[in-house]
Amino acid sequence: MLLEKERCKLFNEELLFLYNEIDELVSILRERTGLACESSCRNCCRTPSRNIEVSILELLPLAEYLFEKGIAEYWMDKLDGTSDNDFCVLFEESPTNQPKGGCRFYGLRPLVCRLFGFSAVVRKDGSVAPVLCSILKKSHLRSVFSALSEMIVKIPIMSEYANRVYCLDPYLSSMSYPINTALKKAIEYSGYRILISREAASDTVLQISLQDSGQLLGGFEDVGNSVKVV
Repeated sequence: MLLEKERCKLFNEELLFLYNEIDELVSILRERTGLACESSCRNCCRTPSRNIEVSILELLPLAEYLFEKGIAEYWMDKLDGTSDNDFCVLFEESPTNQPKGGCRFYGLRPLVCRLFGFSAVVRKDGSVAPVLCSILKKSHLRSVFSALSEMIVKIPIMSEYANRVYCLDPYLSSMSYPINTALKKAIEYSGYRILISREAASDTVLQISLQDSGQLLGGFEDVGNSVKVV
């Protein structure tokens, strides 16, 4: 039986693998169409956090990273001081402080932040329609449609990747929240998982000790799927 820490590690690896796949597709899309954000744009981030909805699942790798670095409490304090009308707590407006994108943890940003402006939807007739931001639409819409019609590039379909994320854990991805709320819940959930992992490890040590003494002790209950986030 895997401990919670090991389970969480395997799960995060699957999600990060999916994120890497998206990044590779977007990179090819940029290269073949010239589609790229304007330097230091950050327009998509300059909006109330209620307009950026993500699942708890999408932010679990970031939450785990914050615990590993010992800064989870710091970010929880920052989140406690924000509302859904504020910008995303991870948003860095200064391109000097954060040259690559506006996210302080760019490599661990959620699904919607990776695909915004670089994805498509499937119409009822089965055709693919690029969904670009208002800025990119003015300058790159024709080149993207041309590349798609000539089948020289594959554009990520938002619904397909959202479904793949959902399949990793239907419970944690069944609901979307404003990004600040989702991050807070992800940190809380990761905290519970870490606590459970420590308790399970402690119970294992106790079990071995008692068995060595000739006493019987039933195995501890697997509570991995019973953690609830409220």
